[in-house]
Amino acid sequence: MEKMLIGAYIKQKREDKGWSQDALCEGICSRSNLSRIENDDQTPSFTLLEKLFEKLGQPSRQFLMLMDRDSIAGENLKKRIRNDSVLYQETEGEERALIRERILKDLKKLEARCGKGNRFIRQFILSTQVTVGCPTGPYSCEERLDMLLEAIQLTVPRFDLKKISEFRYTEMEIVLLNKLARTYSMSGDRKKAIGVLRQLLQYIEKNSQSLDSYPRQFCLVAYNYAIDLALERDYEKSIRYAEKCREVGNANGCRDFLPGCMAILGECYFFLGDRKRSRDCYTQAFYLFKAYGNKRDLATVRQEMRERLGLEMPG
Repeated sequence: MEKMLIGAYIKQKREDKGWSQDALCEGICSRSNLSRIENDDQTPSFTLLEKLFEKLGQPSRQFLMLMDRDSIAGENLKKRIRNDSVLYQETEGEERALIRERILKDLKKLEARCGKGNRFIRQFILSTQVTVGCPTGPYSCEERLDMLLEAIQLTVPRFDLKKISEFRYTEMEIVLLNKLARTYSMSGDRKKAIGVLRQLLQYIEKNSQSLDSYPRQFCLVAYNYAIDLALERDYEKSIRYAEKCREVGNANGCRDFLPGCMAILGECYFFLGDRKRSRDCYTQAFYLFKAYGNKRDLATVRQEMRERLGLEMPG
């Protein structure tokens, strides 16, 4: 799509949905900015255009746009932070602390490059801080909840936990809502976590299937939904969602969820009394975590196999 047609395209897609300009621009830009973009009187930044397309449910491949040098540098820094955040969650001990230190330094660089007033960068920083904590360690559940709600309300100012389906979300907001549910689960309020994840899955299935990011969004939420269902002893339903997550992930290249899904299945089949299936699923999870280099989850699976099935896995 040529740049000169972007404004008209956005207006058409907005009107196709029956949305007002206020409904589309809320949390992203002012109504006057959107009006200028739709009339091709203003060229939107890459980030702004990306957020508008996400909210409209349009795949990012629909547009091509050159990024300036600062935008490229900022995106590369965010990519490095995301990659390090994954490593942080898969490591233990001193290595984990070193990765946290590196991430926190990069977050400061990102803020300095993009400015403290950039709400999208502030949202990204808060989301990452919830994952890695502060220099002294993890945040408490109460602190995490406050940070996540602040992050969501930066771009969804009228957000209401009881009315999740009434809003339209970008990919980052889906991630934040998933983290919110995880935090409720960590605090012991798993029923609230399950309620958030159930609403989120319904939203993703209804609004996100045309997006490039749909498989990852679905797998992320379905995976955590299956975990909480298992913790609540709803094993058969947990199995359904773990299998669905595995199916969608395998079909769309999101295979990083596969080891965790196999571990969930191993746990559920054990408590349902099917030791053979449990052993098979746990064994697959063990070797997948080992192949992926995920030390934390590998240690957890090894311990569960020892305690539940009496199996000693190789080091």
